[in-house]
Amino acid sequence: ITRTAAKNLYRILEKLALDPKVAAGEEAHAWDAARTMVQYDTMDAMAKGVEHILEDHRSGRVEVVRTKERFSEPTSGGWSDVLLNLRFPSSCKELSKLPFELQLAHTQMLVIRKEMGGHHGYAKYRSAKEIVEFLSYDAPVDSTVRAV
Repeated sequence: ITRTAAKNLYRILEKLALDPKVAAGEEAHAWDAARTMVQYDTMDAMAKGVEHILEDHRSGRVEVVRTKERFSEPTSGGWSDVLLNLRFPSSCKELSKLPFELQLAHTQMLVIRKEMGGHHGYAKYRSAKEIVEFLSYDAPVDSTVRAV
């Protein structure tokens, strides 16, 4: 398990401000303010991890609120993982209100992220991309501009 720092407050607010669903009047959700990552050396081991979480969900030990399987369709930055947003059951009173994120990642993905500087470049790209998507920016083509 990789201990992951709590998400920066600025990033939480940025995500909420740029969420088209929030702009359309839907309720805002900060799914990943509390988060951690479990690293797996094999996909078989990761599949077993997913099965354990499913068992915990079925038995009521945890509630799976949202899932993203990003191996079939990686993010625009090339990242692949299984992302789960979970919540403790209502019997845990106050804890049940706070969703948290659990990322299940292959160790080889982390080599790209950490040792090759992939995450630093992606963080800059991600913010710009989110702003453009939020604004539905579609720049008109100026026919007077010519290639040099």
